[in-house]
Amino acid sequence: MARVNIKELHGNKKFRNGSFDTPITPSSCRAAGSSSSSRPSCTSKKEPDPVTRLVNELIRDLSPTNEGSSSWVNPKEGTSSRPSCSGQQALDPVARLVDLELEGYWDIGDPDVLCNKCGAMLWYLERVRKDRNTLHPTFSLCCSDGKITLPLLKQPPQLLLDLLSRRHPLSNHFIDNIRTYNIMFSFTSMGGKIDNSVNQGRGPYTFRMGGQNVHRIGSLLPPDRKTPKFCQLYIYDTEEEVQNRKNAHSPNNPERYNDDLICLLQRMIDAENILAMRFRMARDRLSDDIERDVSIRLISRRETDGRTYNRPTASEVAVLIEGDIGNAVEKRDIIIEKESGELQRISELHPLYLALQYPLLFPHGENGWRSGILHSEASLNKSKKKKPRNQVTMREWLAFHLQDRSPFLQSLILLLAAKLLQQFIVDGYMMVESQRLSFLCHNQGLLRVETYKNLANAVDRGETEPSSAGSRIFMSSSVLQSDGYTIEIMRFVSKRGLRPEDRPDILSRVFKMKLAELMKDRHICGRVIGGTYTIEFQKRGLPHGHILIFLHRDDKFPEAANVDKIISAEIPDPDENPLLYALVKENMIHGPCGKDFPTCPCMVASKCSRNFPKRCIESTTVDDDRYPVYKRREKGFTVVKSGRKLGNEWVVPYNVQLLLKYRAHIIKCRMV
Repeated sequence: MARVNIKELHGNKKFRNGSFDTPITPSSCRAAGSSSSSRPSCTSKKEPDPVTRLVNELIRDLSPTNEGSSSWVNPKEGTSSRPSCSGQQALDPVARLVDLELEGYWDIGDPDVLCNKCGAMLWYLERVRKDRNTLHPTFSLCCSDGKITLPLLKQPPQLLLDLLSRRHPLSNHFIDNIRTYNIMFSFTSMGGKIDNSVNQGRGPYTFRMGGQNVHRIGSLLPPDRKTPKFCQLYIYDTEEEVQNRKNAHSPNNPERYNDDLICLLQRMIDAENILAMRFRMARDRLSDDIERDVSIRLISRRETDGRTYNRPTASEVAVLIEGDIGNAVEKRDIIIEKESGELQRISELHPLYLALQYPLLFPHGENGWRSGILHSEASLNKSKKKKPRNQVTMREWLAFHLQDRSPFLQSLILLLAAKLLQQFIVDGYMMVESQRLSFLCHNQGLLRVETYKNLANAVDRGETEPSSAGSRIFMSSSVLQSDGYTIEIMRFVSKRGLRPEDRPDILSRVFKMKLAELMKDRHICGRVIGGTYTIEFQKRGLPHGHILIFLHRDDKFPEAANVDKIISAEIPDPDENPLLYALVKENMIHGPCGKDFPTCPCMVASKCSRNFPKRCIESTTVDDDRYPVYKRREKGFTVVKSGRKLGNEWVVPYNVQLLLKYRAHIIKCRMV
């Protein structure tokens, strides 16, 4: 079996005094196999703070080994090791695949490094200072190194936890249809257009939404005795509530959903959700006298500290009003009248914006993000700015809660919600972008838009009428417009009983770490004088990067034959290198496509849009557009995919060292 010299692959600059950079956590010393004066030693370990000690004890109690924490995989050497200070090694076979086929693979390990500020578990490679090793790494991804202090989500009802943990007989049915069950009990509707066409055919599930997403809420009773929907289902005709919920959200196939499960969820929400309690109270008032003028006021103001409390009291959430509403209504308060026939838009700034839409993710009716949540006192005292930003943003609130923590510290239902988590992340992203665009719209003076060239040109041309110039809003450059899983991802989700597409946040984080390492490996082609990359997301939501590098003039390839030193477009010998053969078969074979496979994604007008199969030639050449035409010999080795034997003409060009290191689809196709 072929071996990859990792030291040669990284280059000498990747080493510090003859050893790799090695992550070290507060709970244990993590050596890379050789000593280095640049790394802290075991004797320099500091006493962890109280939060670290508490979480370490919880992890140790849950661990199947005596050591008390999962094993770590050396990201540079690809070997599983957790040496203790005494020199004894302990291996965790659950956390690490000890297999010769992983030799040479750059494994980043598991997210088992503890943030000692908020208790989140992250990868060591996600630390703030990546240029140094430390016993106490700091992280900005979760809590901005202690700046964000928020109350953790409360533990869910046992029924919901059993359903999401696959300990209930109806778990599989519930998880497969979790979005529908959530909308059955949702108080508000979503206004965006959901695109389901992307989920046709093979591939992971993807939640895609277009247009402007708004949450709306109707009146307490349906107008003209129409079919009740959303919040009206808590009040109108509750004797047939189960059937009404199925008919409202699945009129074509209501029997697809389980009546017993709907009853169980209904009783759980009635008993736990403070919003549902208020709507049931309105139902009781109207059942006594249908002529009563009853309305509900959802309060936006919160008097408690958002850094400590997130579960509001009954008086903070809603007020049941009979008769005249009065003048005590604030700007963002929501008044739900008895029969208005109109829909009201819920502001993204309202604390109940998420709880009204996601009763299964916030079963207690917890507060979401709201304005006025301050940063921690410690961070404000350390700030050296004259006027530091001292409030938690929507993005920071979402990033804080989308982190894995011990189940003793935080509810896990948000991260176990599978398809509903995808919808929540998309909804949260739209909330953040809506807030940013609103700021740009209402703060044009701060952007000094009058100095922009286009407006000046319009004035110079005499276009002073609003009808010709229009109402223009300028956007900063940070506003974007957006049109096989690694071993680490599979290991992460398998431990939690999930599928890779159930955790899109983990997919993106692992991809970012791999991409950062790949940019360091750009010197594999020679001396690099410049480079850039851009990240795109495929139709199924999987990220991929386009990298452009510029080589030093002395390291460019003046002859086409030199390209063969770094790029191959042939199937390797399965006897000499079975690992490389398997990787090429898995990652670097196109199709098959053609007339026998008309539904292949690359087929356009009955032809392959990637021009496969390629022409076989004996040596590499360069065409007129400076694209290399790679060597593909006719007599070579073959692979079998989809029952069809494929040769070199179906191989996507690859670099041997990068393919062995990353086990991913990495190609090079342009000479600059």
